[in-house]
Amino acid sequence: MRTKTAASLLTAFMVLAVQDSRLAGANAVPPASGRAFHELNLNGLSNQVGLSIVGIQRRGTSYSLDISGASVVARPKDSRLPVLSGGDLLGLQLQLKDDIGARSVIEIAAVSSTTYWAGPPDAVPTYTLVYTSAAHPDPQPLCTANGNDAIIFAGDRYDAEHKTVTATGEATAGWFNIACSGTALAKLHLTRHTEASQIVKTTAIERQAMLKMFTADVCGDGTSFTVHGQPLLWADANHLTGFDQPAATLEAVWTERGAVCLDTPRRPELAAAIAAHCGALPRCTNQRGYVISGNPL
Repeated sequence: MRTKTAASLLTAFMVLAVQDSRLAGANAVPPASGRAFHELNLNGLSNQVGLSIVGIQRRGTSYSLDISGASVVARPKDSRLPVLSGGDLLGLQLQLKDDIGARSVIEIAAVSSTTYWAGPPDAVPTYTLVYTSAAHPDPQPLCTANGNDAIIFAGDRYDAEHKTVTATGEATAGWFNIACSGTALAKLHLTRHTEASQIVKTTAIERQAMLKMFTADVCGDGTSFTVHGQPLLWADANHLTGFDQPAATLEAVWTERGAVCLDTPRRPELAAAIAAHCGALPRCTNQRGYVISGNPL
């Protein structure tokens, strides 16, 4: 797995980005509340910060949204009008309401693509998203971590606080993720560790192990010990990803519960904080897990 820096956009995500105290997941800012979120529901249910979709429109026409895997299609309520997909989604607006009734709008401002990091380098649609609200009448970027592009996909749900995979497949019906550039959710998708992107069957446990590794949730309780732009090497047991250079030092072996052993943290200055929070972890010898991480030369 190549190491990269945060200088580029979606094609340069190999850097480890921690999502703030939550998922570092989307690092998308909900227009009304100002709290980070990573998912919305197509059936009008509120997400973890109280945002719900109350309408979908483009140029005065009402639509319903169909998100299957990473495919996004807008179907007009007027069946005589064309279905929108790809670049035709430009200008589509999601009308939102928060838990106190404040309204806001997320709009697709541009449509582009990147490619998967693992497996065939197929195209992955990306969307530039902006929002407006009473407090922000001028369009503001929705994603703030590493540019303003996002991958939209369905099929997995996540607990942002504890950094866990809470549901996959049919159990996620109606929910979709906004995986902003540089976040753990985008990395999971681009490394083929989501329901929508997998080419080798991965389990929820394996995906959660990757999530723990990406966010450096060493103790497994949702606390991250990394920073944006941190280079890292990693390799998973399904051989979807692997080191492409020798590691200077081994970091850790990871399971769905966090790190089972720890040699050199990716941020060595955080070693004492990790020990204080997690207790003493053994050095890595022959421990087994799903993914191993290392520090590049």
